[in-house]
Amino acid sequence: MKPSLILIVEDNLDLAENVAEFLGDDGHEVVIASRGDHALAIAREREVDLAILDVRLPDTTGVELVHELRPYLGVGEVVLMTGNASLDTAIAAVREGVFAYVQKPFDVADLLALAQRALGQVRLRRERKRLLHELERSEKLHRGIIEAVDTLIIGVDRRGLVQMWNPAATRSTGHENVAVLGQEIAALLFAEPERSAFAEWLALAWERRIDELEVEILTRGGGRRTVRWSQATILDDGITLLILIGHDVTDRLALEKRAADAEARASLATRTAGLAHEIRNR
Repeated sequence: MKPSLILIVEDNLDLAENVAEFLGDDGHEVVIASRGDHALAIAREREVDLAILDVRLPDTTGVELVHELRPYLGVGEVVLMTGNASLDTAIAAVREGVFAYVQKPFDVADLLALAQRALGQVRLRRERKRLLHELERSEKLHRGIIEAVDTLIIGVDRRGLVQMWNPAATRSTGHENVAVLGQEIAALLFAEPERSAFAEWLALAWERRIDELEVEILTRGGGRRTVRWSQATILDDGITLLILIGHDVTDRLALEKRAADAEARASLATRTAGLAHEIRNR
């Protein structure tokens, strides 16, 4: 893990170097700026984890500098230090969201302990940000897969109401996502007796892994499609969903039937030709 970068903004060079040496001995990388514009230039170029600012600077005030630094600090923290504490400055510091407000003179060891606590917060925020990024990336990938596959993927809650509906489900049924969310899947897609069979299968799917169910569904246009249903998993992320996987086998079954019919006709033709040959030879 790379060392944390601490920016000290202080025009008292002796004090700045003393603090920098102490923080450097603790394993941190420390840079010093004596003016606000120098500090801004550093923050634009580097990822600062903690900025320790003097309230009084040659070209600005620490409170004003906090405001200017914020866009570049990201999850970084700020500590203000002053030799002339005032209520107005303390209130302004709180409004700018600084981590702490330290009055000079201070014990450098106390400042180190304060810096360690601030950097701990920064590490937590940075890790949370990384995890959120990974989660978003993973969800985007999963959404892409769900939308791209040629398989019906439908999520229903325990009432049998549709909560997830992918494009393949729309292509097979003719029902758009926005129109089906919240509707009861059994009433939406099935007529009797298929509706009762599917409802019974769905109830069992919540309790245990069960065999596939091949059943006809009704399309939005009044047609029928044959779908082979299986259960994928139960998701529990705020709302509990049973994920159903549907394979539309209508075209395949039709193709198999045509092939079987063709084979039967060919077999019949062969038998007929054989019978005609026998008749001629008698």
